[in-house]
Amino acid sequence: MSFAYRLDFGFWNPNAAGAFFVVLVFAVFLLPGHSKQARAIKGIFALAFFIAVLLTASRAALLGLVVGGLASWFLTGRPLPLKNWPIWVLGFILLLSCAIFGSKSLRRISEISASEPSTASRLEIYSTIPAMLLAAPGGWGHGNATQAYENWFQDHRDTTGFKNLLSTHGTWAVERGMVFLVFYVAAWCLALWICTSLAFGALACWGVCAALSHVGSFGGCGQCLLSWYCLPSGDTGTTEPCQGFEG
Repeated sequence: MSFAYRLDFGFWNPNAAGAFFVVLVFAVFLLPGHSKQARAIKGIFALAFFIAVLLTASRAALLGLVVGGLASWFLTGRPLPLKNWPIWVLGFILLLSCAIFGSKSLRRISEISASEPSTASRLEIYSTIPAMLLAAPGGWGHGNATQAYENWFQDHRDTTGFKNLLSTHGTWAVERGMVFLVFYVAAWCLALWICTSLAFGALACWGVCAALSHVGSFGGCGQCLLSWYCLPSGDTGTTEPCQGFEG
């Protein structure tokens, strides 16, 4: 089954929907209930969210799904029980879902290259973030990251306008400065330590944190976390969405 368009599920853009659903894939396992029936229901919802991620064809969300999945298993000391038959069944279902719903997602992943506009723009902007931090250690001010980049760091031949620096982490660091960055990194370390210390839900929490940190690295997904519906990461990150600067 091939979809001509990337579904956005009513969000600003498919990337916003992808970031939202990839977090839900792991967060659903934080819901109460330990019985086989409860776990089965959670698995059904997680599969539905996984299919929704595929339908958005958001590469950042898909990679976040991989990163979150790996983190939730290996960083909690739980290697894959390959001799356990449910794992094989789950793997088959996921592969079948990819085959049915993920053709566009897989095609977009295969098109990633340094010369692609989306990738090239990210590489160019990310390479300037350290210089922007050094130029204004106290931060450029809330909402001024893209203006600072376009006025002082963007190649004068490039007239593309951006709504964020195509990275939540980078945008916040540039706008708020070095002191914020130190506390921001410390907060992430604390969150990961808490995930490790949890008696219940550690695996799911690792997945949520890893997925969220990843999509935050390659999109502006954290600009409006409380409502999420107005996520700028849901935008392509530019003022001209049709240019394809997407995740």
